[in-house]
Amino acid sequence: MKALWDVLRTGIIVEAIAVLCLLPLAAAAPAISLAGNLATPDIAPPASPAPLADEGTPAPVIAHPPQAASQPSAPSAIVPAPATKIVRMRVTAYCACEKCCGEWADGITASGRPVTHNGGKFVAAPPAIAYGTMVRIPGYAAGESVPVIDRGGSITSGRLDVYFPSHTQALRWGVKMLDVEILSADPTR
Repeated sequence: MKALWDVLRTGIIVEAIAVLCLLPLAAAAPAISLAGNLATPDIAPPASPAPLADEGTPAPVIAHPPQAASQPSAPSAIVPAPATKIVRMRVTAYCACEKCCGEWADGITASGRPVTHNGGKFVAAPPAIAYGTMVRIPGYAAGESVPVIDRGGSITSGRLDVYFPSHTQALRWGVKMLDVEILSADPTR
């Protein structure tokens, strides 16, 4: 029984199962980047099982650097989608007018970007959601994700403000309780 335990601890069986089960899937499926294009990431070969050190504890595993391919290879892995989180939020709307923004009605967001950024599709969020974080709000921006580039005095935890170019459009949005999808941050947005 101890010998079986030692083999399992080295990871040989786990690694063998992973290679045998996942390799055919990875070779058959094209890699998909976040932009929907085919991608060919450099993938390091699997690390060898950890040798046992003194006292039966595994020694540290040193990862092998990616090897340059001598010829282009087919995509071999699916790139995972960004981590998402669904949060029920109170979503209101605003524009860049003095009624909505008061003394800050100058067309510049709190992040320093103009309200025309991203085609005028963005949100104001509480400080707990970093600038550049992408969010998807049902009914806004044709279902596309939009960046967080603004803040607001009344935008606190559990609230978002979607931007519209006119006060009439902002009023038409009203107040909605929605399940908002918060995606990984993209500081370039």
